Amino acid sequence: MSSLKACFREKRSGLVAVATVFAMSFCLCLSAAAQDVVDTFSRADSTDLGVTEDPNHWQWLEAGGDLQILNGTLDMPTGGMAVIDQTAGGTLFRPADIELSATMVSAAGSYVAMSYRNTGLGSNPYANGGYSLWVLKTGGVYMYSTWLGPTGVGDIGVQDLTVPHTMRILVVGNSHKAWWDGNLVVDTADPGLPVLAGGYVYLTDGENLNGITWDNVEATIIPEPASMLALLCGLGGLFSLRRRSARS
Repeated sequence: MSSLKACFREKRSGLVAVATVFAMSFCLCLSAAAQDVVDTFSRADSTDLGVTEDPNHWQWLEAGGDLQILNGTLDMPTGGMAVIDQTAGGTLFRPADIELSATMVSAAGSYVAMSYRNTGLGSNPYANGGYSLWVLKTGGVYMYSTWLGPTGVGDIGVQDLTVPHTMRILVVGNSHKAWWDGNLVVDTADPGLPVLAGGYVYLTDGENLNGITWDNVEATIIPEPASMLALLCGLGGLFSLRRRSARS
């Protein structure tokens, strides 16, 4: 009887330990997923950009220019930047690995751009410790970065930027990928370059007065590998414990 009780206590202790690891890792992944950003700008016209529509209600920070909510879009008639900043509780949106997408139109038809992992704000993102992906009307695709400067990473042919297009960016570690209207146009890496711990994510018109309008902004933080590994280990531990229990 005593050996049976000891066996039961051992199994219960193991179950508690594995369940604890699983719960902690699961919460970490949920925490990352909970930081999703969604904004269609479906609110009244205003010079106050307000907050995103997702449950986190991230505050938009206006940096330069004269930004506004106009006709269900985020409008940049005189340049500037719109930064996904923080929640009312002070949680900052400064991811390292992220999936980011938006629909944009450039009234002047010159270029469109999105920036990520930036350690500062300015008209030249690559000078501030981060990245910016640009598509020009000539079809050139450029990735601006602190270390490489403006680097051509693709050519998609002449584009009419006065009509809506959708850009999607996926950055994980040193891997940078981008899709233009659903087509993969960038698949590159920065071998040997440092991976920033995180930084500003923003929509930009620089200082070129392109009159860009934005819509359907979505951003998802990619969970850190350590969190995913912990989750897998927790699942593996639970499965192994169940198998041992079934044998005994």
